[in-house]
Amino acid sequence: MIILTLVEKGILIMEGPDVNLHPQYMDLKARSLIQGIKNRQVFLSTHSSEFLDYLLEYGNHLDVLERINIHRLNYRNDLKDIELETLTGSQALSRLDDISTDLRGI
Repeated sequence: MIILTLVEKGILIMEGPDVNLHPQYMDLKARSLIQGIKNRQVFLSTHSSEFLDYLLEYGNHLDVLERINIHRLNYRNDLKDIELETLTGSQALSRLDDISTDLRGI
């Protein structure tokens, strides 16, 4: 991924890195992002359960799940408010089915 080679240290912010990306390339992009978190913080948003699955899979494979946090916004109809839930990479990996269902809006 070109952007990661340009930013050696610091913060990288990406809005929907999986948008308009062929599904077979999500794997490659997720791998690049996880391999590149050593010296930087990466903030990204996604609605893709597949992309999140790839990120967590590679995070687990490279033993960096403790460096991953998932921030999930949920609209609470009963409270008419938005609730923030923060999960560690390990928690998110164990709750991936629940998170995927929420991302798909089912």
